[in-house]
Amino acid sequence: MNWHFLAGKHHPGASRYHDPGRYQIRQYGSLSPGKQYKVQGKAKDSFCAARHAVTCIIHFMEEIKMRIARCLLTVLPLAALTAVMSGCMRHRHCLLHYTYPEGNSAIYLPQGKDILFQVSTIDALLGGIYDGEVTCEELKKHGDFGIGTFDGLDGEMIEIEGNLYQVRADGVACLAADSTKVPFAAVTFFEPDEAIAIDKPLDYKQLEHYLDTLLPTKNIFYAIKITGEYDYIKTRSVPRQNKPYPPLVEVVKDQPTFEFRKVKGTVAGFRCPEYVKGINVPSYHLHFITEDGKAGGHLLACRIKNVRVGIDHTSAFYMALPEGGEFYQAHLTRAKEQGQEQEKEQELNRVEKEH
Repeated sequence: MNWHFLAGKHHPGASRYHDPGRYQIRQYGSLSPGKQYKVQGKAKDSFCAARHAVTCIIHFMEEIKMRIARCLLTVLPLAALTAVMSGCMRHRHCLLHYTYPEGNSAIYLPQGKDILFQVSTIDALLGGIYDGEVTCEELKKHGDFGIGTFDGLDGEMIEIEGNLYQVRADGVACLAADSTKVPFAAVTFFEPDEAIAIDKPLDYKQLEHYLDTLLPTKNIFYAIKITGEYDYIKTRSVPRQNKPYPPLVEVVKDQPTFEFRKVKGTVAGFRCPEYVKGINVPSYHLHFITEDGKAGGHLLACRIKNVRVGIDHTSAFYMALPEGGEFYQAHLTRAKEQGQEQEKEQELNRVEKEH
């Protein structure tokens, strides 16, 4: 910026508003296109002119500060939104709402509520990528409610009110250690947008259909929590696998299953839109934990008696992918041919549902 101080004489390049009886300060350049700033006032001597100059500079600097403040109010929320939507922490240039990985973790994690946070993809899990990427301690920073599995496919995961349970192959549940890692999980901070009581008998398919009638759209994510009494529950878990890992569809062929009758507990999980095929499980993916937290698993069948349903509408989605390892080498492109696409869906259905 160029400043010109005029004292009763012409100054080359100075303001065209020059008057020999005035002292002027004129700023060349502008804060916004097409706009310039000038201050001029009567002065009888150089002292008055200098005083006017100082006053002008002070006022101008105050305006600069106000403009910077307004700029920050506009830019910072935009930067935060960009960070959440694009995951631009790879070069650590977006610092808002993120934590950096701890230990050997290779995933950058966003902070915030009202977002479904997911580790890896369901197709990666189907393909046998079972190495844990994020610790349970890190995962709980991004949600107090969710489902998933553990390093080496060592059981089913269910998180309720910040308590993260691990249901191993014997069906026994225990609180998972904070240091335990997960290869796939989806969590959120559960804040129900609506609550519904159901006191009529419904099986799993009837329950899914009934819940669908309560949803305003099938095009966003929903966290589902169903707590109360069940006449019947059937779950499964999976045994820990050793490398080389087999595909998940092979693992569940010999999956241990567990049945509960007249039991109290909580079914928890998500309903995802159909367009997330390959990313998560379309429609409902639910797990179960008993009221005492001692047993549970992946939900295969149920018959409710008297329950209360909480539904949390979740429109924001963030997926953290492993940076390296077997994930980089996996062939995760979904088949374009109709026959292969149907085969992939049948494989997922065999893993997720009862047969």
